[in-house]
Amino acid sequence: MHTAFTREVLQRAQWLPSAMYVILLGANLGDPKKQLSIAREHMKQAFGNPIAVSSLYRSAAWGFESEDYFLNQVLVLACPQAPNQVLHQLKAIEQRMGRTKKRGTGYESRLIDLDILFRGSLCYQEPVVTIPHPLLHKRKFTTAPLAELLPNYIHPTQKQDLRSINALLTEEVSPLV
Repeated sequence: MHTAFTREVLQRAQWLPSAMYVILLGANLGDPKKQLSIAREHMKQAFGNPIAVSSLYRSAAWGFESEDYFLNQVLVLACPQAPNQVLHQLKAIEQRMGRTKKRGTGYESRLIDLDILFRGSLCYQEPVVTIPHPLLHKRKFTTAPLAELLPNYIHPTQKQDLRSINALLTEEVSPLV
C-alpha cells in the first residue's frame, strides 16, 4: 500500500495516508548519536523498515537549561496500528533503552525520547496522545528535520506547509555533516 511512498514522493506530498506515522527521535545524554541508532534498530524490529529517515540535527535544550546538546531526527513509518498501540511500543523502547520516569515537572535531559508527530493527515486526541503533536510547530529541532523530509506536507491544524512553519522559527538548529 505504501510502497509508492519513497523519500522523493514524501518531499512532494501535501498529505499522508492514515497508516503512516511520523516519529521524532531525540537524545542528549550518553552518546546521543549511538542512542538514536539503537532506537532506530528497535523501531525497525517493532514496525519494519522506515520509509524515510532525516538527517541528524543538533540543537540546544528547549524549555530548560542543559549543557548537553540534543540530537534529533525524524522518521516516517508505515504502520496500521492505532496511535495508543504505537505510543505503547515507543514507550517500551524508551524503557528498554534506560529512560526512567521524570523526576519532576517540566523538561529534562534524556537518554532517548520518541514522540509521535503525525499519523497521516489526521487529528487524534486521547488522554495519553495528541496528534499532531501540540508543540511541534513551535520547535525548530522538530520542524527542521520535518522540512527536510516533508517540506510540502500541510500541518493538519496549522494549515501551513512544514517548510513555511520551519522558516518562521529562529532558534539555532544545525544538521550534522
